[in-house]
Amino acid sequence: MRLAPTHYNVRVKRLLRILGASAVLISLLLLLFTLILWPRSYHVIDGIGHSRNGYDEDGSLIRRTRAVQTNTGHVVVSAGHFSSLLFDSVGKRSEEGLHAFQETALEDDVSKSPFIIWYHLGFGYARVESPLAFLKAWFIPCWFLTLIFSLLPTLWLLKFLRHHRRLTRNFCPTCGYDMRATPDRCPECGTPAVTMPS
Repeated sequence: MRLAPTHYNVRVKRLLRILGASAVLISLLLLLFTLILWPRSYHVIDGIGHSRNGYDEDGSLIRRTRAVQTNTGHVVVSAGHFSSLLFDSVGKRSEEGLHAFQETALEDDVSKSPFIIWYHLGFGYARVESPLAFLKAWFIPCWFLTLIFSLLPTLWLLKFLRHHRRLTRNFCPTCGYDMRATPDRCPECGTPAVTMPS
């Protein structure tokens, strides 16, 4: 015997559908964004960063910085700080506050950098450590982000096609039961037949 859905269950299902659709849309937008920035990253470094002044343990003035940027097929997430002696030489990339920046991409292979500690299949970790600066950076390959961001839209498309095939082949859209013998209502779960427009 099938129980009638409560008002609460209907609202929860509707909320879950909205959250699922939002996740698919956000994932699709991130996928398109990655596909645009990936080839561009071999020519231009696009980034966004945030920096603020502070004091080191010894009392000297430093600037703490965090940034996300694209560079030669990678998304690079970095964090660290540098001494006030370098404020003038670092440039716009690490100005105080929130800022976006663009630079010409380096044609060097990222994996051959002397600061790379670990690098494999496009994933990497680098560290710069000196008396005047300390910086850590994590490299994530664009192919990996493309793969991750394409999962939800692909699953949604497969589910849509399967649902559409069920409707066109007289299967129940809820449980998939064959409704050719009972075209008005599904004998398995009780769902009424969906009338297809002619």
